[in-house]
Amino acid sequence: MVAVAQDHIASLTADYDQDADVLYVPIGEPRPGMGEDGPDDVVLRYSQDDHQPSGVTVLGFRENGWALRTQALAAIIAHHAGVSAAEAQDIVVNATSV
Repeated sequence: MVAVAQDHIASLTADYDQDADVLYVPIGEPRPGMGEDGPDDVVLRYSQDDHQPSGVTVLGFRENGWALRTQALAAIIAHHAGVSAAEAQDIVVNATSV
């Protein structure tokens, strides 16, 4: 069984798959998209249709040290998603404290 924690703030959510060590932060409803590589295995996702931000995927959340740098990750997510860094940090911390 996969351990997944989830937290919601407005249209921004966070799901952490502990077994795979991947944090998923979709923006709004799922839709087809493409990704752009960011720092330390952070993938910024964009909608195929209108090229608007559609989410952030963090590969190796713990392995890449993001568990110890939640403020830095929250800043990346906040900038991409158009939310405050405090909101982004809240969803990251709540989703990953399993």
